[in-house]
Amino acid sequence: MIEHPHSEYNKQVYYRLIALWVSCEAFAGGIMHGIKLPFSGLIVSSLAIICIVLIAYHVPSPSSIIKATLIVVIFKFILSPHSPPTAYIAVLFQGILGQILFRNHRYFKLAAIILAILGLVESAIQRILVLMIVYGNDLWKAINIFIQKLTREKDPTNYSLVIGIAYIILHAVIGIFVGIFATRLAKNSLAWKDKYPSLMVRHASPDLKGEVLLEQKHDPRKIKIIFILIWLALVLFYIQGKLYPANTI
Repeated sequence: MIEHPHSEYNKQVYYRLIALWVSCEAFAGGIMHGIKLPFSGLIVSSLAIICIVLIAYHVPSPSSIIKATLIVVIFKFILSPHSPPTAYIAVLFQGILGQILFRNHRYFKLAAIILAILGLVESAIQRILVLMIVYGNDLWKAINIFIQKLTREKDPTNYSLVIGIAYIILHAVIGIFVGIFATRLAKNSLAWKDKYPSLMVRHASPDLKGEVLLEQKHDPRKIKIIFILIWLALVLFYIQGKLYPANTI
C-alpha cells in the first residue's frame, strides 16, 4: 500500500482515476446503452469496479471513493444524459459499497471480490426488475410458452425463473474474476511506477545520473477556471438540447 495517501503524487493519480471512471461511465456506458449492446451493464460495471479498487488502493482515504462517486455521477449526467436512471443507481451503489468495504485494507483482496460480486449481481437484478416493471408477467409467460413449444413438454416449466437465476449466477462468477483481476492490477501498478517512470506522474527529483527531472508548473487557479468554463458550456448545451432540440449543435 502507498505510505503517503495525501502526497501530491497520489492526488494526481486520484484525479486521473476519476477521469478514467468518468470515461468508462459517460462515454463507454453511454455508447453501449445507445446502441443497445448486450451485456453493456456487465462491462461498464466491471470497468467501474476496477476503477474503485484502484482508487481504494492508491488513495486509502475515509471518503476518497464516495467523493469520486459523486463526481462521476455529475459528469455522467452531463456527458451521457440519455443513460437510464438505473445506471446512476448502479454507480451510487458501487461507490457506497466500495467505501464501506475498503474502510479496512487488511482484507483488501476479499473486499475487492465481494465488491465485484455484489456490484455485478446488483446490475443483473436491476435488469430483471426493469423487464418485470416494463413488460409485466406477460414476458415471462411468453418465454415459458415459447420454450415449452420448442421442447414439446406437456407439463409447464418455469423456464424464465431458471434463465433469471442463471443470469444472476453468471454475473456473480464473472465478479469473482473481476475482483481478482482488479486486485492484481492495483498491486502491479506500483511496480509500473518504477518500471515506466516516463509514463507516470513524478515530482522534480534527481535521477541516477544526477540530472534533475523538471516538472511543469501550472497555475491551479487557471486550471480551475478552465474546468468551470467547460462544465458550464456542457450544462448550457444540455439545456439547449432539452429546450430547443431542433437547434441542437
